[in-house]
Amino acid sequence: MIDPTQDQLLEGGLQALNDALWRQRSRLDVLVFKTKVAKLTMATDDQTFIPLAVSELDQATRALRAEDHDPAKLLRAISHHLTPGSGNLTLHDLAEHLTEPWARTIQEHASACHTILSELKALSAEGRALAHSGLQQVQSILALVLRPPVNEAPEMYDANGSRVATDHQAVDQLL
Repeated sequence: MIDPTQDQLLEGGLQALNDALWRQRSRLDVLVFKTKVAKLTMATDDQTFIPLAVSELDQATRALRAEDHDPAKLLRAISHHLTPGSGNLTLHDLAEHLTEPWARTIQEHASACHTILSELKALSAEGRALAHSGLQQVQSILALVLRPPVNEAPEMYDANGSRVATDHQAVDQLL
């Protein structure tokens, strides 16, 4: 075990990683919220707010991607400091190389991120299913609207109320 208090560089790196992981978790929470809003919006019969919900979801995704202090970069730097030449550590691996309180803190971040990402995967699958269902509904409606007429000669009714087959020209003349 390496005691991070003996190395100021490592201590600063761990603090920066902790801060970056908190920012990332906050943005992931917003992404989960916006994903749930989009899913609930798609599940309603009123489709009015779907574009707004999708736009907000896109903004939350962009905010997550635009993170300046990417935790992965900090994790790589700390990994190379702790285990030179052995490759990159995961958060779980990093926690095993640290003493308290950093070991527990990093382990909690790893568990929280895993939980949030699992929830996002499930929500994404549900959202795709709802979007696919909505697309099928639109396709069914279009098929009904754009379906070619079954009988080219429409039927009309005579003065007695009986059906009478006519051709298009007769219908046009009556109108």
